[in-house]
Amino acid sequence: MRRRLRRMRLYLELLALVFYQIVWSGFITAWMVIRVDRRPEGTLFEIRTDGLNEIGVTGLAALIAIAPGTTPVAIDYASETMVIHGLDRLAVPANKEFFTVQYARRLGELFPRYRVDERGSDGGALPSAQNEKNDKSDEGVSDD
Repeated sequence: MRRRLRRMRLYLELLALVFYQIVWSGFITAWMVIRVDRRPEGTLFEIRTDGLNEIGVTGLAALIAIAPGTTPVAIDYASETMVIHGLDRLAVPANKEFFTVQYARRLGELFPRYRVDERGSDGGALPSAQNEKNDKSDEGVSDD
């Protein structure tokens, strides 16, 4: 029950972030382009997508696409990275932190990557070590 409530809370948090991004992204992007004091300089940057399954990575790309001045360019599943075009290179550190903390962390809990067990099958679908740790912390069990 507790896990279900946590998942519901994560869905609601992501929904609120999406609405916020949709409402403000048009204004912020327009301001980046028309401001007189400084012209934006575009750049490419990478973020990690480790811990996300394919649905999670796709969701992350969609969320990044609605963020002001950013567009996903390429997703590399093998190296677990996503290349993003940023309209303003000065906003890259803040964007990377926002995408990692606000989006990827929540999506990682909702859409975790599952590993294959030693027998070579995904029977039982073992969650990644990070997700196992999260499950234990939800139950009040520590790894000590």
